[in-house]
Parts: sequence; C-alpha cells; structure tokens
Amino acid sequence: MWLLTAATGVAAPPEFLLQSWQVEEGLPHNIVNHVLQDRAGYLWVATSGGLVRFNGVEFKEFPLPTATADRVQGVYGLHEEADGALLLLVAGNRILRLKDGQFTRHPASGAVNGRNAVTLFGGPRGALWVGYAGGALKRWADDRAELLNPDQSPGAWGVPSFVAGKNGGVWIAGGGFLGQHRDGKLTPFPDAAGTQLRIAASGAGGLWVGSREQLHRLDAGVLAVVSEVPPWAGANVQSLLEDRDGALWIGTDTRGLFRFKDGEFASVPVTHPQVMGICQDREGNLWVATRGGGLNRVRPRPFQMFDAVAGLGEDESRSVCEGRPGEFWFANRGGGLARLKDGRVEVLSQRKGWPQLFVNIVCPDARGNVWLLADTGIHRVTGETVRRVEVARPGGVRVLFGARNGDVWMGGEEGLLGRFQGDAFQAFTEADGFTARQTRAFAEDAEGRVWIGTAEGDVFAFHDGVFTRHSRDDGLPGAAIRVMRVDSGGVLWAGTVGGGLLARVDGRFRRLTDAHGLPADYISQVLEDGRGRMWFGSYRGIFHVARKELLACARGETRRVNAVTFGKSEGLPGVSCLGEDHQPAAWPGRDGRLWLATRKGVLAIDPAVERPNTNPPPVVIEEFLLDGQRADARGALKIPPDARKLDFRVAVLSYASPEKIRVRHKLDGFDSDWVEAGAQRTLTYPKPSPGTYRLRVIAANNDGLWNETGATLAFTVVPAWWQTWWFLAAAVLAGAGAVGGAVRFITRRRWQRRMRKLEAQHALERERTRIAQDIHDDLGASLTEIAWLGELAEQDAGDPGEVRAQARKISSTARETVRSLDEIVWAVRPESDTLKGLIEYLGRRADELFESTPVRCWFTAPAELPDLPLAADVRHDFYLACKEALHNVLKHAHATEVRVELALAGTTLRCARASRTTDAASTRPPRAPTATACATCGSASSGSAGASSCAARQGRARLWR
Repeated sequence: MWLLTAATGVAAPPEFLLQSWQVEEGLPHNIVNHVLQDRAGYLWVATSGGLVRFNGVEFKEFPLPTATADRVQGVYGLHEEADGALLLLVAGNRILRLKDGQFTRHPASGAVNGRNAVTLFGGPRGALWVGYAGGALKRWADDRAELLNPDQSPGAWGVPSFVAGKNGGVWIAGGGFLGQHRDGKLTPFPDAAGTQLRIAASGAGGLWVGSREQLHRLDAGVLAVVSEVPPWAGANVQSLLEDRDGALWIGTDTRGLFRFKDGEFASVPVTHPQVMGICQDREGNLWVATRGGGLNRVRPRPFQMFDAVAGLGEDESRSVCEGRPGEFWFANRGGGLARLKDGRVEVLSQRKGWPQLFVNIVCPDARGNVWLLADTGIHRVTGETVRRVEVARPGGVRVLFGARNGDVWMGGEEGLLGRFQGDAFQAFTEADGFTARQTRAFAEDAEGRVWIGTAEGDVFAFHDGVFTRHSRDDGLPGAAIRVMRVDSGGVLWAGTVGGGLLARVDGRFRRLTDAHGLPADYISQVLEDGRGRMWFGSYRGIFHVARKELLACARGETRRVNAVTFGKSEGLPGVSCLGEDHQPAAWPGRDGRLWLATRKGVLAIDPAVERPNTNPPPVVIEEFLLDGQRADARGALKIPPDARKLDFRVAVLSYASPEKIRVRHKLDGFDSDWVEAGAQRTLTYPKPSPGTYRLRVIAANNDGLWNETGATLAFTVVPAWWQTWWFLAAAVLAGAGAVGGAVRFITRRRWQRRMRKLEAQHALERERTRIAQDIHDDLGASLTEIAWLGELAEQDAGDPGEVRAQARKISSTARETVRSLDEIVWAVRPESDTLKGLIEYLGRRADELFESTPVRCWFTAPAELPDLPLAADVRHDFYLACKEALHNVLKHAHATEVRVELALAGTTLRCARASRTTDAASTRPPRAPTATACATCGSASSGSAGASSCAARQGRARLWR
C-alpha cells in the first residue's frame, strides 16, 4: 500500500513517501514490536502474532516452538549475536535462539524470567539486558543474572532503553532515570532530563535524550536542551533514531512520528499513531514498527508536482523555465502565465490589468526578462509588466531559446528561424545557409556556438554568422530532433522522434537506442543533474543514466547502459512527459532541482533526495525445489535420477525499489552465457545430464549497481543405473560383442547363401546334364534306328514297296529326332526356366503333335500368368508327364477331339485333358488324364483324375523359386 503524505509541523515540512505492509500483505499481526536487519541483509519483524523474515518481496513466517494452536506467541524484542544467531524475547519471558532455521532455548531464558518483559538489548561482551514493564531491569552475563532494582536509581525504571557507550559501558534510560553501567557499577547522571526518557546514539558521539516534556542532547558530559516545547509535548517518546544524514526520528505513543533536522521538526504521518520502533537499513530506508498499522517504510519524497491542486489554472503546463534565481515560470496553456516565487504559486493572468493569455512557451533571456509564446503572439515580461513583441508569423513558432549573449532565438514551421537582438529581429533564410523547413530545438556550447535541431533530422551549427549543416554523413540517423542540450563536459545531446538519443562525441554524432538499454527511443526532454547523471523524459516516462555509461556506450566501449526509471517506485505512476510541440519543456534549476513538463503537471525532482544506491544487493539462494517439492540444500546436494525439474528461489535483499532489481544466472556446465532473468526471483531448469554443476546468481540494485560475487550453489545429478560407468562399460562391451557376433552371423549367412547358390547351380547343371543325357540316349537310339532302317532299305532295294516303307520309318524317326533335339535345347536353356516359358512350349508341342492328325486339339491356359521361375527338373518332368498323356490320347484313345486345360491354384499347376472318342460300343465314360506339378515336393506325375502320385525329392519344395 502506497501513501503520499504531506508533513505538517513547526516549519514548512518536506513531503514523504510512505509504504505499509499489513496482514493483507503477509504480516501475521498488525502490531509490530521490533524491526531488525541482520548481517545477511534480511529484515526481521517481531509481531504480536509471531516472527517473520522479509526479503523485500514476501514475508516468511518462522513458527515458534512455544506456540500452540490455541495460543499465538508474540515476539517483543530482537537481537543478533556475533555469530549471526537471532535472539527473540517472546511471550512468557523466554529468550529463544534461532540459528540455521532451528530454535533452541537460550541459557539466559530461565535466569531472566520475570513478569512482562518488554525490551531486549545485547550489550558488550555478550551481556544481555532485559527490561520489564513493571519497573525491573536484569542483566545476564557470564551465566548469571543480576537484578538492578529501582532502589539503585532516583526513580522507577519505566520501560528502559539502551545505548552502547564507546568506553565499553551501557547507557540506560527509563522513567526518570538516566545513567551508565560500567565495570559492574550503575552510575546515575546527576541532571534531570524529564520523565519517560528514551535515548539514542548521536553520530557526533553523544546521546539524544527524549522525554514527555523536552528534547535534550548529552555531549561531553553536558546535557543541553534542544527543544523546550517539542511538537509531541504531553506524549511519551517510544523510540529515537538518528539516521545517516544526521536527522533525528522520534516515535511517540499517541502523536505518531516526527523528524528533527536543521533545527526544525516535521510531522511524518504513519499508519498508526503509536510507534513501537524505528530501524534504518543499509540503503537508507527507514522502517517504522507501529502498534496496529503494521510495518511502514518512510522516505522523503524526491519530487513535487505543480498542478491545479498546487494553485495553477489547470494541470498541464507545456513549458517551464527559471527566470531570476528562485523564480519558476509555467506556460499553463488556458490557465495563462503562472510563477512560483517564495514557495507560492501565482497565476499572473488573474492580475488586474494583465492580458488573458493562452500560453504555450516560456523562456528567459540573459537580461532577466521572460519571453512567452501565447495565442496572441510573442510577449516579453520585464519585472512585473508584460508587453507584446511584434514579429512576423508568430503562429508558427515552436521553440524559444535564450543565448548567453542576450539574444533570443525562435524557430518553427515553414523555414521560420530568427533571433531578437534587443528589440530588433533578424530572420534567417536559405540565402543565409539555413535550408531546413522546421526548427524544433536549440542549444549553446561553451564557445557560443548555437546548435539548431530540425524536424528533417539535420542539425545546424551557427557560429560567427555562418551556418554549418550536419546530416547523415556526420552520423545522424535522419530522425526528427525534439530537444538538444550541451552538458557540463561540452557533449551535445539530442533527443529524437523514434531515433533514440544522439551524443556528439569526438566530432561525430553517436546513436543510442533501446537496443543499448534505453527504455524509449522517443526522447523529448534532456537534463543533467550535479551527480553525474543524465535525465530524460519521454511519453513513456522518466529515466536517468550515468553520464559516463552513456559516453562509454557511445564510443563502443560497452554494449549496454543501465537506465533507471523514475515513477511508480517513487510514488509517481503513469507519468508522461511533454515536449512534442513546444520547447523548452524541461529546465535545470539553480537549486539543483530538475523541472519537467508532464501531462499531470510540472514535476520538480530533487536529485539530492533521489540519491544513487551505492550498496550492491546481497544475493541469497533461499530455497531449492525438486519437481515442485522443497529439498534440503544444505551439505552435499544430490539430484536423484528420476527428477525432472529444478527450481531455485532467489532473494535479492535490496529494499529501495525491489521491482527494479535485475537478476542474472548461469549454470556452469549447462548455460553457455549469463541468462537475463529481469526481476524474476524463481529460476527454473530442466534436469541436466548426470554430472556436477554450479549455479551462480548475481543481481543489480535499483540503480544498476551489480553484486558480481552473488550467490552460488553446487550440486550433483546422480546418474540412473543405466547411466553409471559400470553399466556403460558393460554396455560398450556387450555392444562390441553384439556387433562382433552380428558381423560373424552376417558373414556366415552370406557364406552359406553363396554355398547354397553354388550348390544349386551345381545341382542345376547336374540336372541339365542328366536331362541332356536322357535325351541324348533317346537321340542316339533314334539315330541308330535311322541307320538300321537305311541298311534294311539298301538290302531291300529290289523291292520298291519295302523301300518305301523303310523310307517312311526313316522320315518319322528323323522327325522324332528333330523334336528331341528341340527338347534338348529347350531343356538346357536357363531362359526357359519360367512358368510362362513352360506353358508356351507345351502349347506349341501340342499343336505340332496333333497338326497332321484327324484329332482336333483345344489348348486352354490362364490369360494372366505370373512371371515366376521354375526348377529345371520340375519343368522337364511336368513337360514329360503332359507329353506322355497326349501321346496316349493320340495312340490309344481313338479320339476325334482333345481338350488340354492348364489351371494354376496357389503354387500348384495342373494339366487336364478330356477326349471325345468314336468308339460307340464303349460303355466307359471319357477318360480325363491329368498331369500335376506338386508345390510340396516339386514332382510331376500323370494318371487318372483324382489319382495323382507324389514322390518327394529332397531340396525341391516349391514349384517355382
């Protein structure tokens, strides 16, 4: 929760920025009794509902071992020991010790037991001091407790407060008592300082002493009154703290919080009027514990807004400038001309006799006058009077600029550029060397050179009456110029429309954009503070960058700059700067404040309040989650092999602006470079492969200062059994054996296939030889028969009839011989070893057999035949079976017609014949002999239908292969 507070008090107070955390934000109770920052950087918050630790983003509760379900234990005091252990004063007057997340009971717990213990203080040499609301005080040291009762003091203790003295003693104040305990002796201070005393250490070496009546300072043994009637008079002082700037903060029981600085008090509203404690962290943030308002963080507000609430006619002012020292002028549009002087805003247009003006631009000159562009033209304010200045085309003016020599420049549309020298106006045209059409910005360097920025993207320099044009050849990107400024080091800066920031370095313009880390490429305001930072305004907000970072990046020495935004974290959300149409829209005040025109009003930023954060943020890896479950990261961290996701929760202990924190991380062995995580606090990784890794996390604070050391966490990913070295070694050996076996198996199979192929070829050759031998035997018998018949014919030469008969036999035998030769050729040709070749040859021989006979032959075969290979012996045997069947029909059946049908069923080829006979006396049905090739054994047979025989032959298991 954010609150903007305007302090009220004795003097004109500064404004403060307040942020509070209550139960809704994670506190266990809205009564906060104590706040402490430990050495690691954590904030510990003691509440009436328990103990929590704050890392800037979230609270983590530490349940007390003494708490029960029906009774919540409050924590009233905190103290950090030298070894980092945290001591807690809890309800029931017990002292607990928290170390490494574990609670133990402190040895002093029993010795200092009493009623209503309310304060705990750690003194020199490990001594503990416990104060009680009833007026008692106990000191525990060297394992024994010492009771200091009111009889040893001038009055009752009340609720005591403590300060460690430089001499080894302890100052004690409570009730009306003020004194010092040293060397075992309690010595009261002789002078009375009031009632209900509280003390705090002073940076100068003394003590601040606050009471219900007065504020004192004790220095060198002298008690001096600082304020006789402080603004909390009548209320009890609950706590005192001097901050690093020397300001004293006073918390009271009914009047809230006050600040005392430079002799003046300021009331600082908080969320509850009873302040229990005050703590300042290492970054300078002030933390306030309240009794009912939770935890508060208080900071001086670094800005002031001048709008209609502050007294202007309307919120938006398009231009701002400073005239005489301390006088600030606002071009308040329809609200007219306004001036801030001596802390009071005056709308001059409301003065009697002043014109009612719609003012867009204000600009001072070197003579103390203020020039303004209004709807009625150019005007000049001298002293308390305003006068219109005659000039051509005032409606086109967009920018006014006062040079150090007293000249006032103006520029605008349609080539308008000129300057006033006194009351005389000089216009510049193309004839003078100025060729631009739209002027948008002016700046002047130390040599008196006037720089002119244009909407065309060019920059002109005017010196000694001569214009010099700078364009793309000089490094300009061609983007329209909106604002220009020469800084204290002589560098010319220019903001552009979409072209980023330009810096003229070493005689050339260098360009910086969002690729270099700028939040915006449209820049309409440029200012320099006295702390080495350049401030920029754009429609996207305000940001600043260290000047040396910008120059290093412009020269190419670095790749990025760290830009720090100014807005939401400072209590100023949604700010948008002006400067698109009129300049000057921003102005550096002589008092160090920066003035910027925004759509919400004129913003005055005090860089002295918005100081750079010079503390590198501590980085802590708080938690490690394995597949979403919290794991113990202490000791040797081992990741089991079945894990899938690793989460690391990181705390960056910077409290100024936690939302501006930047985190980088790198997992050595996994990431090749640093990973930008932005403000993300949870880092997620998939489980890496087995091995040892180290996570490194670094972070930058709100001002971009990096903690390069950061935090580290080493862990080991345990391999699964199948990822262990012995398994991998065994797998390699097994794989090598498997490969060797596979190679041996494949080699053997190839050798076996080769051998089978050779055996098959040899068997085929043997079969062909056998077939050829069988046919050769038939052919030899036929030729012998022809020779014998020829001899008979020669012997019977005298008998013509016998000769003719012998000739017919010779002719018949010769034909049979020719057919046998044809069969030999067909049988031994490898090209014939197919199903198609067998059927074609069988059909041709059937035609030849019945060609010169009275028997009609019908040969039928399947129309579609697969082109399948056949074994030579199967082919030949099938052919012989068919041939024998057809010869039987021709010789013995006395048939007039024969039908030959070939059928293919699966892997079996069947040849069937049916004949029609002329034997009318025969009572038997027509015979249908068959020839069959068997797919089981590869044999061929002939016989009656349905009665084929099969003789298995080894190695012939298929009709074709």
